[in-house]
Amino acid sequence: MRGVSRNQRWTVLARATVAQDYALALVSAAGLALAGVSCGQKIPFDSGGATARDAVGSSSSIGAITQVTFVASAQDLGATWPTTDLLFNGTDYLIGDPTVDNGEVAIRFVYDYPANNFKLTKSQLVVDVSRNSTDTEGVMVCGTNDTNGVFTGRPPAGQFSNTTTRVAHAYYEGSPAADPDENLFFNQWQVDHYKHCSRNTSDFNLQNLLSRGASGTGSAIVTPLDMLGDGDLTVVFGDDTPVYQGYLILTGYTIAQSALSCANSASRTFQNEYVHEDGTSFGSSFFTGTVRNPHTSCGWSNPNGYGGGGCPAPLAGTCGTAFSAPFQAVEFHFDAPLPNVGVNNVAITQALLTLNLERQASGKAAIVVNGVGIGETGFISDPDTSAPTAQVTSWLTDGTTVGKWETTLAGVTPGTVTSNVVIDLFDLYGANQIKTLLAEGKLNVALAGSIAKVQAEEDATNRAVSNAVWGPTLSLQGTYFNNICAVPDDPDSPLSGALPDYPPVGAETAGPVIGSLQVIEVTDTTAKVLWITDEWADSTVEYSTGIDYDTNELIAPTTITLPAGAQEENDIVHEVALTGLSKYTIYFFQVKSRDYWGNETVSPIPLFRTKR
Repeated sequence: MRGVSRNQRWTVLARATVAQDYALALVSAAGLALAGVSCGQKIPFDSGGATARDAVGSSSSIGAITQVTFVASAQDLGATWPTTDLLFNGTDYLIGDPTVDNGEVAIRFVYDYPANNFKLTKSQLVVDVSRNSTDTEGVMVCGTNDTNGVFTGRPPAGQFSNTTTRVAHAYYEGSPAADPDENLFFNQWQVDHYKHCSRNTSDFNLQNLLSRGASGTGSAIVTPLDMLGDGDLTVVFGDDTPVYQGYLILTGYTIAQSALSCANSASRTFQNEYVHEDGTSFGSSFFTGTVRNPHTSCGWSNPNGYGGGGCPAPLAGTCGTAFSAPFQAVEFHFDAPLPNVGVNNVAITQALLTLNLERQASGKAAIVVNGVGIGETGFISDPDTSAPTAQVTSWLTDGTTVGKWETTLAGVTPGTVTSNVVIDLFDLYGANQIKTLLAEGKLNVALAGSIAKVQAEEDATNRAVSNAVWGPTLSLQGTYFNNICAVPDDPDSPLSGALPDYPPVGAETAGPVIGSLQVIEVTDTTAKVLWITDEWADSTVEYSTGIDYDTNELIAPTTITLPAGAQEENDIVHEVALTGLSKYTIYFFQVKSRDYWGNETVSPIPLFRTKR
């Protein structure tokens, strides 16, 4: 709906929201602050969340960009499709049946997709599934009332139907149409993250299940919106994949003229058995001296391997690598993201680290998790202890915490491998701190001193489909809830296509109004900056890891500019992607928007931090 008068400017609220728990604040004379909120939540200016402020450039108003989420629960597809349209030849199982074998589970999501005033930014398929070690599973995503199905994964040959009319895009392993674009994301994600033969709450980005390439990051076959727009989606899992529960979680943003109507969803559960990755996720070590990964710290291998058609238990074995005098550490990490909600919406109920390790008869030992360390009494003062690096930011030294750590180690027999040692991170660090550490993105662990020999079957880099690598595991359980907000029906919103004329009529000297400045979708190396203006304007983001506090200017910033006039609503609602960022790093940024006549408005300087 172009042709709206340029003088019909939208209402700016004296507030802005930040998606989920993304940290954001303005640099001010008072210093730096970090704030996070949940979907649809207002940030009061005086709370320290300095993203809430009047719009920059004018007292005019244009509306507030607000993050919204809605959720649909899985139901059995049932008789919605004729049997000739079912994907696999075996039994059609129902949600919750743990006996799935050479069959399929077909689930359906029915929901109300917003008619207007909404932009989808992420679609997640969150399902509790399990699998055996054959890794021969396939998945199809399809509009329930359509024939646009995308079939990917690694289904066993001969077990899927040739009669279904639902598959429009066959990119599974072995499909002649897929080579070389076959998509194994569904299989590889589980192999890289979760232990075989355990129930795991798998969080799949729908985009990855609808794209080409082994990792699901190639060009799109169809877009999520192609599948989601009519409010009815079917997902079919094939071969040996029980489905215990499932949710379709859609996240995006709307433009609101007043506070949204919101409510909390019912509490949901998650549980995962994560497998380890070698080293730290951010490339630096917690200790100097000899630092190894689990496999090289022990020199152990399982002669029978792990896998091969079932779920055999690894053998205990023995370590063949000597301790490095006077000190060594072993480091590994878990890609264990919390549910994609505000951190205050999550409750951790279990965080257990399970591993086989060997301890020396003498010497002190310590554990460090994301920079927070706990050592036995005397660890820091031990002359044989190599110094921690700056990545260790604090030590918990109270007697209760140290006592719990020493009790844990008392169960490890010196001089021999002790199997299935359980380190209760929830008990050691406490519920709030372990949740805070998990919210940093990845959980990095260092075991230092006399316990730095941890068994793993191979280097984790050898892990692949049908080649599991056994080693330390992290068992994580908890609950979470979503904030569900109604999207305002507004056909005159820029997100509905109601855009002012371009080029505009009549010159002016005032710069654009900038409002709702925020950062969304922060990962370890990427982020998106989002804001709104009251007229057509270009989009510039400058960002840097340094700021001159005397001049309040960024130091050697990187600049991204998107020109105006060709991006439709993106010239009113501005969205700029930042890529190639450094992990776990604070970035300062500011945005600039210049209108058709060259009048420019510059924002203050907020900040955000990438994840580990």
